[in-house]
Amino acid sequence: MLADDSTYIEDARRMEAERIALGVPSYEDDLARVRALADPETMRVHSELSGLRAIEDDGEPLISLGSLSSSSGWPRCRPAVFHGPIGEFALAAAPFTEADPIAILAQALVAFGIAANSGPHQLAGNDRHPAALNVAIVAETAKGRKGTSKSAAFGLMSRVDKTFMETRQRAGFGSGEALVDALAGPKDEEHGDTRMLIVESELARALRVIGREGSTLGDIVRTMWDGSKLEARSRNNGVVLAENYHTGIIGHITTEELRSVLSAVEIYGGSANRFLWVCARRTHPMPNGGNVPAEIFERYAKPLRDNLREAYRRGRMERTSEADLFWDGIYETMWKDDPGGMLGAITARDSPTMLRLSLLYALVDGAKAIGIEHVEAGWALWRYCRGSAERIFGDRTGTSTQTVYSTPYVQLVNAVSTRHSSQRCSRTTRARTGSTRCGPNSQTGTSSPLSRCLRTAAPADPASSRTQ
Repeated sequence: MLADDSTYIEDARRMEAERIALGVPSYEDDLARVRALADPETMRVHSELSGLRAIEDDGEPLISLGSLSSSSGWPRCRPAVFHGPIGEFALAAAPFTEADPIAILAQALVAFGIAANSGPHQLAGNDRHPAALNVAIVAETAKGRKGTSKSAAFGLMSRVDKTFMETRQRAGFGSGEALVDALAGPKDEEHGDTRMLIVESELARALRVIGREGSTLGDIVRTMWDGSKLEARSRNNGVVLAENYHTGIIGHITTEELRSVLSAVEIYGGSANRFLWVCARRTHPMPNGGNVPAEIFERYAKPLRDNLREAYRRGRMERTSEADLFWDGIYETMWKDDPGGMLGAITARDSPTMLRLSLLYALVDGAKAIGIEHVEAGWALWRYCRGSAERIFGDRTGTSTQTVYSTPYVQLVNAVSTRHSSQRCSRTTRARTGSTRCGPNSQTGTSSPLSRCLRTAAPADPASSRTQ
């Protein structure tokens, strides 16, 4: 037996032991159930429930940082993170791939946000926040199935907007000047296409370039996230300007590479806090590699195509009154979260990132306004990313902040969410009922107990107490 084979078998046995220790059905049981699926509806229910096995509903108050890691040190993942068609796809794909559902979700979200263009946005502090985000998928080792997760995410998005994925996707750039050249270059004159999805499968390479003396790439990445005018001196074209662009970055890297190449200058300078850091790992061994069935891709691509067309029509989007009240409590929690050190620098851009995440979840849902379910989903993903940053950089940072802050709004939402935890929209309930949305019932117009309580307790003029 080759050494590589023995290592693979050892990894498989270790993961199988972890599943058994957690009370999770064995891989063989999973495979038998998948083979026994008889119809699409059964497959959907099975996929929803099986994907949730890796997700921890930690029972903590809804507005809380709380314990961001499980007993194993891995970031906690709340079920709310998988809200909407993209999250549902990530769960449905889970039994058929070794990729981590959270990595599939994060990359598909970023791609959808760039495909939606710069029209939909939130406004805060007179700054415009579109659905443009950068994400780094961080695996412990090269076996973390980063590329596999990208294949699943891009397989979905290729069915949502094939033209965008074929024409507006670019590989990484070796310099800031080259990046500005590309953004300032010829665009689709007929449709005014200013979108660009940058994919860097070797993010360590780009980070090394950023760390070089005299490199402008770090400055360009920071300015690009802010959406400001880009300017660079090109060897062939003189001074090049880029405006009205809409870009996002997807990068892959291992933990060891990240720790070795990301300099303190870039951490404290602001490049690092313009990325969502997502820890990912292989979920289970599949000797044949696994393939997500075409029917699963198409089932979730269809509503996403419709919702992407709706996103093109959106301009400034605002939160509902219940979501506004919920946001107030989350904002205060983020405001008081100051772990210091490198972790503090990496997570310093939490509130503008949350604005973009909640906007993105609303667009994916095809909603006209940002509801409480979209803010909650964005908050769940942010908590996972913050937990990932703490896992990656925890030994290089100040003390982690895990306090639950008790403003009246926070106390209200936490009390209601605890009391009605069994009634909150859960994946299990939605799988059983066939519902595909959280929040108000699409047929009766009724709201969840949490939404009704927030509406009753909200100030007479929510806008007057809004905290951006």
